[in-house]
Amino acid sequence: MSYLGVGGSPGNVPVYHGSNLKVIDRRVRLAEFVLRCVICGLAILSAVLIGTDTQVKEIFTIRKKAKFTDMKALVFVVIANGLAAAYSLVQVLRCVLSMIRGSVLFNKPLAWAIFSGDQIMAYLMLAAVSAAAQSSVFAKFGQTELQWMKTCNMYAKFCNQVGEGIASAVLVSVSMVVLSAISAFSLFRLYGDNKEKSSTRWSPGNVPVYHGSNLKVIDRRVRLAELVLRCVICGLAILSAVLIGTDTQVKEIFTIRKKAKFTDMKALVFVVIANGLAAAYSLVQVLRCVLSMIRGSVLFNKPLAWAIFSGDQIMAYLTLAALSAAAQSAVFAKFGQTELQWMKTCNMYA
Repeated sequence: MSYLGVGGSPGNVPVYHGSNLKVIDRRVRLAEFVLRCVICGLAILSAVLIGTDTQVKEIFTIRKKAKFTDMKALVFVVIANGLAAAYSLVQVLRCVLSMIRGSVLFNKPLAWAIFSGDQIMAYLMLAAVSAAAQSSVFAKFGQTELQWMKTCNMYAKFCNQVGEGIASAVLVSVSMVVLSAISAFSLFRLYGDNKEKSSTRWSPGNVPVYHGSNLKVIDRRVRLAELVLRCVICGLAILSAVLIGTDTQVKEIFTIRKKAKFTDMKALVFVVIANGLAAAYSLVQVLRCVLSMIRGSVLFNKPLAWAIFSGDQIMAYLTLAALSAAAQSAVFAKFGQTELQWMKTCNMYA
């Protein structure tokens, strides 16, 4: 039940009483239906563009063929788009059935399952797009510090079609993030104010004060767990930023002196920035948790609760994107890419 006296569910708003709320209901469900259809179509388009892209180039008597399997990040994008298309198709069928029947057609456990599914697909698409985008940047502009050549100069048609596929995947990931936000809003409305049946008040990202000794114990434990987790995040983020940001190595080859540093790879710069933002955000949240525990109250209203939940989501998306891009760069540095003539730089800078 919600604080408006109506039921809610992730990705689907139920039928309300009153003409204005019924109009809102229809518009939200129609918007969700259209958005899921767009995701399904764009995911299929992206998978087809990347998966069918090939180009053959002849250099003297050597015949070379570029294909998406030469770069594992593109394989990851194709798989992620396939999963996103299949998942969206199932959700489209649910939306159609719901609109035909004029009811929500599922309970709270299923609402949580749909919310979790939207979240997982958003994270999966974001990770795939970040890794593919990093690989595309290397292929387009090269990396002179690491002696990685610009392969798109040789395979222009291949790179252009891959770029179109990645652009479609970016739209899919953004749409999935929007859908996960809608799911979160609809789900948490199920736990709004309802004085007749519940004495609890829920808000995303923070558990409020309950009535009764057992629930008060649960409240204290949850808030303590949140405090510890945010402290751990803050500490690890600072540690990661310091380890990467201060890492350098000098190598002399004959009379040539080369110095490796984290700024040679833009993905590592992205990771340092993301970790810095995560540490600062976590520190602010730690102070809020401490103040809440000292005062023995939640200390914020529902709009602020939603702001905290949104902040947690944004930081999770940002950190995942940075880690995905950095991991892809690390794989290239460790194992090289023989098809693209990219050498293993970790052999030189162990």
